[in-house]
Amino acid sequence: MFKHQFFMKQTAAAVIAFVLLVVAPVFAVNAQESIWYTGYTEWRTEVQINDQFSIPNTTLRQVSNLSVDLLPDGSVQVMFDLTLSRRNGESTTVNGIIAILIGLVRDDGTVVYSVDDVQTQGSGDPIPTESISFLFISSAWNRYVRGVFREVPRPMEFVVADDAMAARPQG
Repeated sequence: MFKHQFFMKQTAAAVIAFVLLVVAPVFAVNAQESIWYTGYTEWRTEVQINDQFSIPNTTLRQVSNLSVDLLPDGSVQVMFDLTLSRRNGESTTVNGIIAILIGLVRDDGTVVYSVDDVQTQGSGDPIPTESISFLFISSAWNRYVRGVFREVPRPMEFVVADDAMAARPQG
């Protein structure tokens, strides 16, 4: 009986040591990565953005496989597939479009994004990206940002980092 209790105590000590040495540092790293925006009044993580952001489809333009990647330099990468339909019923699909958006902060604290670069990767019909107006991407993103941060008083401090974007009143 004594040996069994000793073995149980050793096993419990080993489990506690494992948790402290292996599992706890994982939580500490995750907390450090996301803690930078705690002083901000509004924020969205990249996961939340991908769940919430959308680009409206029209009868002539269908966007699918949409995803957003926040980049460490403060820009936003929007990736999607695009099907353009013509009035005669023909359509063209381009897969793997990557649009880079950059944000400009106006004097009143309003953030406005514009398309800086568009590239295509992947399969589909090759079409020159210069022939398509990608204004719909920046319009959709600007609407999303305005909606998320509408309650933040202007002028505001706005930050985009690798895992989230956040805003708070200046000062």
